Amino acid sequence: MSTESDDAYVSGREFLNKNKIQTLTFDNHNHETHRHVDNITFENGNMVNCFLEYWRSSGHQRIGFLYGRYEIYDGVPLGVRAVVAAIYEPPQETSKDSVQLIFPDPQEVTIDKVA
Repeated sequence: MSTESDDAYVSGREFLNKNKIQTLTFDNHNHETHRHVDNITFENGNMVNCFLEYWRSSGHQRIGFLYGRYEIYDGVPLGVRAVVAAIYEPPQETSKDSVQLIFPDPQEVTIDKVA
């Protein structure tokens, strides 16, 4: 993971292996079933630190939807970079081993309009 203000880079695989986090994908809402991203950048490093702080302090899992855009990434052939502008944390109940989204989300319409 890299940020504009931070040159340190940890690959997603290294992060998952170190922290023993299982990956989860959603195949609904007309999202692409698979999108390969070679690099991710956060417009604001504080944004991702705030998101991670909940996990660091509680040890609980957390879901956040990343909003942003795709760009060409010159680091690899046909590379794609995701530039994250915002992280939205929907209502959820969390524990160390699970996350349960709470529906309906009263902010869903507003979030979709802003995105």
